[in-house]
Amino acid sequence: MSALRRSLAAGAALAAIGCTFGGLADYDIPACNPDVLLDADGCNSLNPTAFSCVVYQCDRATRRCVRSVLDRDRDGDPDLRCGGHDCKDDDPKISSLQHETCNGVDDNCNGQIDEGLLVASPTRTSLAPTLAIAGDTSIVGGTDTFAAVTARSATSSATCVEVIADPAGPQNVDKATGCSFLGMEPTLSPRQPFAGKVGLTLGMVAVATGSCTRGVDVVFRNGTGGAAKLPACEPNASLPSFATYADAKSVAVAYLDAPLSARSDPAHDCVTATPAALKLRWVENANVANASLGDQAVLTPASPSLRPAALVALPLQTSKQWVLAAAPDTIGVSLWALGPPPVAGGAGTVVPMATIAELADARAASIALGNGAVGIAAELGCAPAQGIAFAVAALDPTGPSVQAFTVTRVVEKGAPLATAPSIAWNAKYGEWWVTWIASEWATSVARLRRLAPDGSPILDALDVCHDAMLASPTSASSVAALSAARNAFEDVAIGCGP
Repeated sequence: MSALRRSLAAGAALAAIGCTFGGLADYDIPACNPDVLLDADGCNSLNPTAFSCVVYQCDRATRRCVRSVLDRDRDGDPDLRCGGHDCKDDDPKISSLQHETCNGVDDNCNGQIDEGLLVASPTRTSLAPTLAIAGDTSIVGGTDTFAAVTARSATSSATCVEVIADPAGPQNVDKATGCSFLGMEPTLSPRQPFAGKVGLTLGMVAVATGSCTRGVDVVFRNGTGGAAKLPACEPNASLPSFATYADAKSVAVAYLDAPLSARSDPAHDCVTATPAALKLRWVENANVANASLGDQAVLTPASPSLRPAALVALPLQTSKQWVLAAAPDTIGVSLWALGPPPVAGGAGTVVPMATIAELADARAASIALGNGAVGIAAELGCAPAQGIAFAVAALDPTGPSVQAFTVTRVVEKGAPLATAPSIAWNAKYGEWWVTWIASEWATSVARLRRLAPDGSPILDALDVCHDAMLASPTSASSVAALSAARNAFEDVAIGCGP
């Protein structure tokens, strides 16, 4: 068959399906409409089923089917895969030609969500009227947020531990005293409390300064009456923290073998603090009344940390349970995997995973899981020349193991104050959120920096709470903060303004 006869045959075939032959390249279809998605346009019947970057589409000027670069939603911005910048080519409201609006969507396809549009809106939960923050505080964000403070009753000189859970408010376990923990044990004189979830109840660790003639205890309590001392009347213990394993039955407790006097004021103690051993103790049956002690391990013999070690539990993986621990040592920030103690008791497993040498001058660390990765925020140096860094690495939870860390400076070293970093993965925005305490006009302010999954900063930091002692981002798009000036816990929602 000659070329002419083949062309005539092709034209007849197109006419049979409602198309008028208009040349070898262009076709005219009665239903050609440039204002609908390509899938609803008659021109799409001329395209192959396989994906292609050059397809027949309705030309707006001639209303003819013309081969051009794929623009499925006809918004004037071709598909990102085909040389354009449209990251969602089936939605005309999303493209690089759009302006960003505060809606939880990347409207302008720059890889950021609601950039420059989020505002902080605080709500406040005050402590009970009979309690006042007595000095020591801690706060942990993420999925469940807990703030723990040593509190003093207005009617008693004894101190206890008050826990505020976000969003439930004060957690009064010792209801008779109006305090969460140790209200009925006034001789313990707790310091440096740390709270978290243990199964369906609360848990707490603190340094008890009044229970020993010499030395101190690290005490563990849960909401069902379970109690344990670890260690018992040792010369030194400070900065306790804990995490609960996925089965909610065992707890890993970390603390520093350093005197309270050397780890009570991070800003003041930073230059003079001597590195000390970071120890670990397991608590078994931690969710019930008959909690019992497991064995002890040493994670590192020399940690200069000024804040509690960062601990986070991995989700249950094929019956294996792990807690990840991160803390500064003399060569960087190190990461360990902690296996639970065996059923019969004894020591769990300690597996060194990585050391981030770029964080060699770290004085504190925070850890979070998200997006198949582990993120670590670190406080660098001492005031008045501090900084905040973020490190992220892909995580294989079955090992567990990590790939190489990528390090980003969140606050360049040299800031008058950049302390107490905390981190959480925000699934709504697909970002890491890092908070820290900075100084501004002779007062403290909690700041938030949003980071892309690879750690790249997104715009400038956002001030979220003034007069803040500590702050931590949550996975619910908020920042939890403690304010001694207002004797309150503040839940600062981060979202679209009025």
